[in-house]
Amino acid sequence: YLVGKTGYVVSLDIDSDLVERATRLLTSQGFDMVKVVAKDGREGYLPAAPFDRLIVWATGDALSPAWVEQVRK
Repeated sequence: YLVGKTGYVVSLDIDSDLVERATRLLTSQGFDMVKVVAKDGREGYLPAAPFDRLIVWATGDALSPAWVEQVRK
């Protein structure tokens, strides 16, 4: 709902089983604007960059430079 009719969301997770399940559930509920990708999120997702916003659910010692580079300035 937040991205409107032309926007989209990219969600990354390292667990391919979780990605498959999330894709199936989101599609079944009509959320076709969400792309779920099996990938380690530390490097971001360059194919869909630049992003308007990033929301990160992780712990780490430092902010990944890839995240900073892939956000629209």
